[in-house]
Amino acid sequence: MSINKIVGTRINPALEPQQKLRTGQIVEGKILQLYPNNKAQILLGMQKMTAQLEANLLVGEKYHFQVQSTGNVIPLKVIGKPLTSHTKTNADRLLKHLGLKTTKANIALVEQLLDRNITFNKTQLIDAIQLLDRKKGNAQTQNVLTEMISRKLPINQYIFEALQTADSTTQIESMKDLLNQLRKNNLHPELANQLSQLTEKPTDPHTTLVKQINSNSQPLYQLFKTLGAINQNIDFTTWESAWKSISYGIEQFNANQRNDTNQSLIDPKLPFNLDFNRIFQTLKQLNVNRASILTQVDSLLQTSASNLTDAISTNSALSAMAFTVLKQKLVQELTPFLGKEMAQVIIELENNPKQLAQVRTLLHMLRNQQTYTMLENILSSINTNQAFLTATSKQQFLQQLNQTLLLTGISYENQVANEQIQQTTIKEMLLHLLQNNDGLLKEPATKLLHFISGMQINSVQESTNFIQANLQIPAEKLGLTNDIKLDFESRKTEDGEINPEFCRILFYLDLAKLKETVIDMNIQRRSISITIFNDFHQLKVSADALQPLLKKGLEDLNYHLSSVSIKPLTEKEQIKTKLVNYKADQANGGVDYRI
Repeated sequence: MSINKIVGTRINPALEPQQKLRTGQIVEGKILQLYPNNKAQILLGMQKMTAQLEANLLVGEKYHFQVQSTGNVIPLKVIGKPLTSHTKTNADRLLKHLGLKTTKANIALVEQLLDRNITFNKTQLIDAIQLLDRKKGNAQTQNVLTEMISRKLPINQYIFEALQTADSTTQIESMKDLLNQLRKNNLHPELANQLSQLTEKPTDPHTTLVKQINSNSQPLYQLFKTLGAINQNIDFTTWESAWKSISYGIEQFNANQRNDTNQSLIDPKLPFNLDFNRIFQTLKQLNVNRASILTQVDSLLQTSASNLTDAISTNSALSAMAFTVLKQKLVQELTPFLGKEMAQVIIELENNPKQLAQVRTLLHMLRNQQTYTMLENILSSINTNQAFLTATSKQQFLQQLNQTLLLTGISYENQVANEQIQQTTIKEMLLHLLQNNDGLLKEPATKLLHFISGMQINSVQESTNFIQANLQIPAEKLGLTNDIKLDFESRKTEDGEINPEFCRILFYLDLAKLKETVIDMNIQRRSISITIFNDFHQLKVSADALQPLLKKGLEDLNYHLSSVSIKPLTEKEQIKTKLVNYKADQANGGVDYRI
């Protein structure tokens, strides 16, 4: 399959392993051997090339070259004197030659580029130095800028902030920071609901309902009161206090349960003599009958809105005939879609300003699309949590992965471009929020937006024969203490798809008991070798016991488990070396140069 089908779009194609030189680029080369007729063998990167010399160069020396133009024979201009063995000195000389400031931070940035054999041009360097100066360049800033130049990304503030945020924080942290502010200030319930779906551990239906009522306290109070589900004399303060008390009791229970796994699940008693099944069915019925309710409410408001407004504004009753017509319409045309309780409230409706005002409030609530958005969110949370709790571990992981890709908006721009938006995403809501809000939400919302953008930029990189994908999944919902990070890389098949016989997946986990764990799964001709990096001293015993089950499962998928090895975390740095070597093996071909 294509990884692009998972994330939706390719944000940044990676360079080919053999880099294609562009006009203005600065590269490092070494003169290996001189030939007759002013020809020489040079080493550019990992490639040995034949060059036509038009300048006096010395065998064994390294030089900086600048690409003058591109074509069948590429002219390279020598920049400055032969390079020394000290990269810092070479960086200083190059900056001076280009007419740029030789500050400590600038030298460190160029030194890093030279050490990693990254090609760049003067414009990229100028833009990077300007960002470096604005950010009071530290090591992390240099690393992000080096990555941007390496990947030929535009050197601008937005992409820098996105990559820096993705590099310095976690998805779960960014989401929770914003979610806490949204709930604290009772703002943007739809955004809060989507964030909670991704970050919070699933709860039983009763507990989920309590949390949803607390998150939508004011509108649900109005809805329940006008529907006759609670006594008309209950004020909002009493309502809110009761639900907060229930929620606090659940939190205390859960805190105690973490220390006592033998406790049974809590079944909270709801306040105001409310029953979970009755509430659930009422909300479900309203949502299912949305279209019919909207039609009937529009009809009622067209015929009765003016009379209701006049009666309420003058604190008087309707005429006997007007009241009879209104009540008859309510009973016959609306109550069949609202349930028995509401029908009883309508039957007992009296012709006085107070009850007429409640009728008008109910009609306007039932006409408001936000009411149905709220109902959908509540019902979805209950159903989703219930499905999650009863699913297998595999199903839970896949569900969380799909939810992350769907809700975050990692393919938002691609969907907009192709007019394929199917659901409002977190990224879309963040963009709207930041256009209209510069208050308490600005900082956490900007931070999360940058993180999602950074995740998009890092999501997929491709070359002709190679594909790499990176995903980050909030994983507290799965029982982990942080995000799951996945690095995936593969050779391509002839039709450009992932090659299931030659690929590699790296899992970066933060487990509750085993703590930091890295799993390196390498597949060569459907033979799988697994290396686990972890410092838990008894891990080998557990791994050995589980190997037969793992081997059987892989065989069912037509894969062979060749080895499982366990190494200390201190050796995980060798993973990066393997990645570099794997990509380097892909290089081939050659180019002629004129120097």
